Amino acid sequence: MTHITAFAIKWLNLFLDEKTELKTLVGAPLPAACRAMGFIMDMGHSFADKHKTTGWSIDDLYNVLDGVTDISVLGNGLYSLWRYYNHWAYSGKEILVPGNRGWFILALLRMGELSIRHPNQPLAKPLIGEEISQEQLTAELELLENIPSSAGEEIAARLINTAAEKGITEALYLLGEIFEYGKGFEKNHHFSFSFYYQAAQRQHEDACLKVAECFRTGRGTEADENKAVHWYEQAAMAGKAEAQFRYGIAHEEGIGVPAALGEALKWYLLAAEQNHAGAQYNAAICYHYGRGTKADVEKALHYYQLSAEAGHSAAQYNLGVCCAEGIGRPADIREAVYWYTKAAESGYTKAQVNLAHCYQHGEGVPMDTEKARYWYSKAAEQGDEYATEARSAL
Repeated sequence: MTHITAFAIKWLNLFLDEKTELKTLVGAPLPAACRAMGFIMDMGHSFADKHKTTGWSIDDLYNVLDGVTDISVLGNGLYSLWRYYNHWAYSGKEILVPGNRGWFILALLRMGELSIRHPNQPLAKPLIGEEISQEQLTAELELLENIPSSAGEEIAARLINTAAEKGITEALYLLGEIFEYGKGFEKNHHFSFSFYYQAAQRQHEDACLKVAECFRTGRGTEADENKAVHWYEQAAMAGKAEAQFRYGIAHEEGIGVPAALGEALKWYLLAAEQNHAGAQYNAAICYHYGRGTKADVEKALHYYQLSAEAGHSAAQYNLGVCCAEGIGRPADIREAVYWYTKAAESGYTKAQVNLAHCYQHGEGVPMDTEKARYWYSKAAEQGDEYATEARSAL
């Protein structure tokens, strides 16, 4: 069975590698290798009959994947689909389309997994004769035994082992990461989305969040706010803080769900409990201005403080304002300057203006016209008209 594992790794690596030439994928090497494994080109009948499917898209394969346990039948399907692109398709280049290429990647991943999990599964014999000679068979098997080491093949092997140890879902998610971050292969957001989506459909929590982000930003797929909200909900229900934060925003703004500030606050608080700085800030805003709840300055200050300490610049600015104006606490202009400085250094325009004002008038810090000019200039560079005028008046 090791030759099946080697076959899966070799061809998985080739299909994963965007630099693989088209002639390698639709030319003679793959069918020769398939025949050496004992696979037959049967127009896909054995695969279709066994799995009750007439479709050959990656989604069709995904939908029956759990029931794909016969390596020979899977190999027959792979060989037959190759024949379609080699002979009947409008253009052999169709095999390079992410979804089409993904079918082979998923099939080979499953084949490698099965070869590891079921090493004693009976297989069809190599087709020696008109289809393939003993010399060709020997050459193919020797080639499989001497696959050179490379980053791509190491990743392929790791994928197959992941599938065997943790299941196909985790391997699909790993494929998504490989293409999102370019781990051993060139980045390909279409591929990464495709694999994240398949993992998300199998309730992989991190994949649900990834898919939501893809739909929100249009990375690897067409942007769709409603679909993004759907997947944020799935991830939020699974306890993912970022998803809870985004799902809260959806409720606040009425994106994909009815606008409901109380519901938004509920999700912000859940994410805030997991130290999500953005959610802590949004919760603070809700309590500060009574959005979706009764105004509660004490709670607002609590969440401003948490968010500010986590580095959220808007929270640092708002906390500075509360300190300067004595909102919910005794006024303390020195502490206000501290938080204005934190936010200003991260590029927050309003904080830069307030900090410049403090240096201009010596509030909480020694008067320093040059520092005032510096911070007004920083804000002016970001288009703040007041800062531009204030700098000119110095």
